[in-house]
Amino acid sequence: MGIVLSVMDYKDADCLVEIFSRDLGKNLFIAKGIRRFKSKKRGSLEAFNEVNFSWSRSKGLPLILEVKVETPFPNIKKNLNKMALAFYFCEVVKKVTREEDPHPDLYDVLSHYFSQIESSRLLKAARQNFLREILITLGYLTQNSKLKNFDMEIEKITEKRINSYRVGKALLSS
Repeated sequence: MGIVLSVMDYKDADCLVEIFSRDLGKNLFIAKGIRRFKSKKRGSLEAFNEVNFSWSRSKGLPLILEVKVETPFPNIKKNLNKMALAFYFCEVVKKVTREEDPHPDLYDVLSHYFSQIESSRLLKAARQNFLREILITLGYLTQNSKLKNFDMEIEKITEKRINSYRVGKALLSS
């Protein structure tokens, strides 16, 4: 089981799919022929979907063989603010994890907050709570820590700027 973090077009009909899973961590896969009109996997490998998938090793990138959507999170995809926040969550997870490094607790946090923003209107609070839980899960904060700027702390830890921060913050402030 995994959450699709991103999908990028690759060659004629293929896509590169980044999936964060409980057991495998963050991995980049290739989905052959997914952009063809008749592909059975076409609608399954979309950003934010929680999917069951099978894969196999190949010469280059691992190949996705089969995929089934477990949780599609349709309300996230219908609301621009929720989508911006979900992209932000995905970017944070991508930057705080390494390839093939399992983080079951982090997977649970991401899955929980996707479920929360799917059904909630309190997006600002969800965003702050998500960042706090990420920092606690990774061991950078304790439950009793008093920290005001979680974004700055994440960027300090990863030594990378979170690009979707400005877009998400602008949408959430309106």
